[in-house]
Amino acid sequence: TYGDWSSDVCSSDLVLTRTDPGCRNVDLTGSMLHPGRFVVVEKWVDADAQRRHYDGPVVASMAEAAVGLLAGPPDLDLTLGISAHDLA
Repeated sequence: TYGDWSSDVCSSDLVLTRTDPGCRNVDLTGSMLHPGRFVVVEKWVDADAQRRHYDGPVVASMAEAAVGLLAGPPDLDLTLGISAHDLA
């Protein structure tokens, strides 16, 4: 099991994220090498949809629920997904 944060907090919020306008996909992964390390991968149709999500109630709810469950503040990074379709 991955613990309280992933099961209690992330699971329901990830389901809600998938219903946000502009969400193409969202996945939660857990590190096999570093127990307790998680990565959430989100794909959005555009930057505006992503910003609306980050400013919205789902992210606020997840942040509030995570208080006391995480060892420290999350390490956040915004990346640009590159697929084989983008390279053609």
